[in-house]
Amino acid sequence: MNGFTIRAATQDDLARIHEWLTEEHEANDGASFLCNFALIGSGQTNGSLFALVRDSDSLPVAFSLGDGNVDILAVHHRMRRQGFGRYLAKHAIDHALSRDLIGLYVECAPITSKPFWLSLGFTPVQSPRRIDNLNWVALPLPHDNELPNAPKSDVVISCSSNSKDWSDPFETQGVIEDGLIQLARDFSFYNAHYYDTLLKIVLDGTELYCDKAKYLRDNGLDFDSPWIRVRSVRIG
Repeated sequence: MNGFTIRAATQDDLARIHEWLTEEHEANDGASFLCNFALIGSGQTNGSLFALVRDSDSLPVAFSLGDGNVDILAVHHRMRRQGFGRYLAKHAIDHALSRDLIGLYVECAPITSKPFWLSLGFTPVQSPRRIDNLNWVALPLPHDNELPNAPKSDVVISCSSNSKDWSDPFETQGVIEDGLIQLARDFSFYNAHYYDTLLKIVLDGTELYCDKAKYLRDNGLDFDSPWIRVRSVRIG
């Protein structure tokens, strides 16, 4: 985006964000993220606060907060509908990919922000806090992986919380050597009840595994609540 820079927020950025959050708070009867400013300030200290800054005057026109997910994304109240939020959200996705995170999840607060996140490819999910809250969305971030020079097999993976309702089958190529299955593309799955998730792995039409995913924790399966990822895993 010409004329704008995304950077880790500075102390000056934080002060100017406080100014426009206060202005918005006063103009909208308290409807702003000002009540979360202590959390925002902590993000500036620990490096999880990013600002989209206008180059001409160093004004932060938007910011995002989060380490491993998106806690807050806000745009200056007088500068909305100019693509700043989408630009910053895509930066959050790219940043998560660069850190090899399994996925991102967001609580849509206010709920009116939900269509925005859905337009970016996020899908509705259960709350990771296991409460009745329909405001959550998530986006898996699978990576493509280089496979060894060996015969390829067709791999199909799916998950379930109850052994009846299985996720859509995920299909990719894989190589199996000495019981280790290596996938050409990660299988990444969000499940608020991840600890009891059932995992089914089928190789060339033969079911190799159908049991709780947690039993594979020591064999290569990645867990980062509420995410599960299969990149390479040892069966048997």
